[in-house]
Amino acid sequence: MFPGVLNNEGRLIILGRIEGSTQIKLGGIRIDLEDIESTITQSMAPYVAQAIVSPRENEQTGTPYLVAFLVLADGKLPMDRESLFDAVTHQLPLPPYMRPSISVIIKKSPMTSSNKVDRQAISLMSPDDYSSSDPIRAIPMLDDAVNSMRKLWEDVLPQSSHNHRSITGKSDFFHMGGNSLGIVNLQHLFRNKFGIQVSLSRLFEAATLDQMAEVFREKNGPGADSNAIDWETEADIPSHLTDNGNTNTCRSTVAKNRLITVVLTGATGFLGKELLSHLVNNENIVKVHCIAVRKPQSKLSQLFTHAKVVIHAGDLGAKQLGLTDKAVKDIFDEADVMIHAGADVSFMKTYRSLKLTNVVSTMELVGLCLPRKIPFHFVSSATVASLSGQKIFGASSVREFAHNVNERQGYIATKWTNEVFLENISTRFGLPVVVHRPSSITGAGAPETDLMGNIVHFVHATAKLPDTSSWSGYLDFVAVQSVAHSIVGSIFEGMDLKKGHIDYIYQSGDVIIGLEEMQSRVNGGNGELYKVVPLREWVESATASGMNPLLGTYLQHAAEANMTLPRLVTA
Repeated sequence: MFPGVLNNEGRLIILGRIEGSTQIKLGGIRIDLEDIESTITQSMAPYVAQAIVSPRENEQTGTPYLVAFLVLADGKLPMDRESLFDAVTHQLPLPPYMRPSISVIIKKSPMTSSNKVDRQAISLMSPDDYSSSDPIRAIPMLDDAVNSMRKLWEDVLPQSSHNHRSITGKSDFFHMGGNSLGIVNLQHLFRNKFGIQVSLSRLFEAATLDQMAEVFREKNGPGADSNAIDWETEADIPSHLTDNGNTNTCRSTVAKNRLITVVLTGATGFLGKELLSHLVNNENIVKVHCIAVRKPQSKLSQLFTHAKVVIHAGDLGAKQLGLTDKAVKDIFDEADVMIHAGADVSFMKTYRSLKLTNVVSTMELVGLCLPRKIPFHFVSSATVASLSGQKIFGASSVREFAHNVNERQGYIATKWTNEVFLENISTRFGLPVVVHRPSSITGAGAPETDLMGNIVHFVHATAKLPDTSSWSGYLDFVAVQSVAHSIVGSIFEGMDLKKGHIDYIYQSGDVIIGLEEMQSRVNGGNGELYKVVPLREWVESATASGMNPLLGTYLQHAAEANMTLPRLVTA
């Protein structure tokens, strides 16, 4: 039978497939509660003796979320409650959708007569009946707009989460347990409660409570940014890295015939899996440390069981990427090369929302590589070339185009910041750095949020071409195998990694389509030309054919600005 519980409206919430099963569907994604529970107890050992995770549903919006009931070892807290709950919500080595939105402490778990966890009893327990945090700290006086937004957040965020965590003006919607579905619900509430039409892209940009309140004040007007980002400052070297960079430890070197150890982030991603495959199949590589791995090992592919692979649970947004001090020493004392391919690839989130995972993680890794000057290979993106506004752009620095960096284009902004930060590091401390700039990566399993790949795919699916007359330049595609081959090969090519030098490599050019020739190059199999339609009409057709609607929103937003996609020149 299918177990479930009734909500206050009398609706049945299905909790699993069969009685006693811990597998459920959450937002259309199948997850196993026991995997989450095991990760909590392992990550929080020896402080958390037991974790029971229970699925719930927001009564107002129907948004599903998870609650973690924690039994402490010896009943003692290892830290203040806020820090403990923050660790469960933000630092677990799991995908965000698998992290509990609320954590509470219980003295003991209810058990069945057969001495198993009584999940039915757990499902009836309300988090509000248990102590979940220290008394809520006093919150500064909020104005009417901020209070209005806070009430909307309380409607959309997981049930009772506002009772367990203070929502302040600086709180980030995504860091508070919000997700893309929550943004859609906020858009509906803006319209239904205030009669305000707000685009999804604008809400993604306004991720903090203060920023969303400003949207409310503007009634979706453009407004002025009183907190403009100083991009050069963002790329400055943090003071805590100075000591690491001034060490005299022997520098790591890589020779063509030497057996080496590689550290890799992003190993479970589309490109990361191909990189890992190339690494383990290279006879000169004896070990690959895959760090910041969020998936439980039981959910990883056969590739991760290879004798050369060592898996380390963690998260890009965590301190030391979730590694213990001992693990850091063991890994980076023997590492010969660092390949940083991990990132949150979201074209909708702002720079501020992506900074923790995409920029701070790079700074953390550089701090670990500096003592031995471990060569640092950073996977950037060819999209940074668009900041130049030039028709042709070579393999060179994008530092001078800081004035074109836009917080709203968060993903590109994080790549620019990382590249310039690494330039600063290489110049000051002599860290060997290689920046890889793949264009639009193609291949089986390409993510549904890939921008250019989606355009071509849904042009064929709809038999229509979007009007991209406000864009100029080239669509550039490269196979994932080509990208991985290039990156792994660059480790051994004896590149000029002298003090103060940084190399840039494009992985690109398998297929190049000029936007002005798109209609003649991209057409039906019988040679029939596709009809060019307004972008909004094309997005509607593509979404109906299965394109991610958030990607459609991004395309409409991007079309409002003139964009140049340069021809990438590698030499």
